[in-house]
Amino acid sequence: MRLGWLAALGFFVGCAPGAEPGGVLGDALERQDSTSSLCQFGGWADAEDSRHVVHVREDGSDTDGNGTRRNPYATVDAALEHLRDDGHNGKSRIAVGPGVFDTSVHLAASDPKVEIVGCSAARTTLQAVSPGESVISVDGQKHAWLRGVTVAGGRRALRVRDGGRFDVRGSVIDGSSQVGVLVQGEQSRLHLHDTTVTSTQALDDRGWGVAVIDGGRLEMNRGGVYDSVGVGIFGDDADVTLSDVEVIGTQTTGRFDSELGRGLHLQNGSSLEINGGLFRDNSDAALFLRDPKSMRINGIVIDITSAGIVIDFPSTGLSGDGIVVHGGQPVTLTDNLITGSARAAILFDGATGTVSGNETDDNGLVIDGTSIFAQEQAHVGGDDAGLVYDLQGPLLLNTWTIDADALR
Repeated sequence: MRLGWLAALGFFVGCAPGAEPGGVLGDALERQDSTSSLCQFGGWADAEDSRHVVHVREDGSDTDGNGTRRNPYATVDAALEHLRDDGHNGKSRIAVGPGVFDTSVHLAASDPKVEIVGCSAARTTLQAVSPGESVISVDGQKHAWLRGVTVAGGRRALRVRDGGRFDVRGSVIDGSSQVGVLVQGEQSRLHLHDTTVTSTQALDDRGWGVAVIDGGRLEMNRGGVYDSVGVGIFGDDADVTLSDVEVIGTQTTGRFDSELGRGLHLQNGSSLEINGGLFRDNSDAALFLRDPKSMRINGIVIDITSAGIVIDFPSTGLSGDGIVVHGGQPVTLTDNLITGSARAAILFDGATGTVSGNETDDNGLVIDGTSIFAQEQAHVGGDDAGLVYDLQGPLLLNTWTIDADALR
């Protein structure tokens, strides 16, 4: 175990948002609001009058409005209908002013290329019309953008499917009842930039901050996933790339806890690449990779992974690991810092991997001076291979596949 840059953790954690819902959301809104240049016209949308820019504000009218800056619509849905009637083939914009707007938008492949722009995440909120609805669903549209808004509520706040592509920047996804963001299907892609997903709740004992299934792809740069109840980031036959992303405060529900409370859980041939980031205060494994197709994790910090309470099983030995790799193709772990795990810092379970430059502490399970373990005929090489302890009596793991059917 090498602790040469353990001191860096104090700086990293000290600068990260807290795990409390109010603190995380407040910090995210303040950060995004301070960088926003929107709402330059009369305190709301920042677009000049144009037939391809449609305005929405709280005092607008869907009946008498025409979408101009002086005569705006009251809802994003009405603005989208205006653009559909316009028939423009190029990129159009819906400029949304400050306030809270009931929204239920579905963007089909035949719809116009559209960018929805708010004043900032602190000032513009698009909220679900009803608890069971999505706020924005990109259903096959390959040219859709969202920036400077908070998207609140709904069963699935944002959904991308049927080969849709969605780019989201400087926004907050808050308080969904099942999944904050869902990406589903081959060729469906979501790019999240400087965007926060927070306080996703569990529906029927399952909850996901971000879920990627059935061949979908997620690219997430900066931002984070906070205070999910269930799994922070979930992938089933998924392609996930994370750069400088935080996953903090994933909680258990009191049932199936050996599956839930994981910061990141990927399964069924998913691919993962992580460059930098922080996984902290997650209730089960920080990262659990089941049968990965490919995986490379570089330069992340994992801090305080606590053992969750497991119903119907002894709680000792079932959770609280930093990184778990179960089966699958060879994986690479380099230059990661793992502290505060309740059990193993890194555990290879019937898996093949390369470990180099990783640092751990003395918390949790330590045998012969190491907390990096291999079991069930795992094969581990690399510069850290000498630090890997081969367990003769394997640690208990819940390797069940998490059922993703509720998302389909």
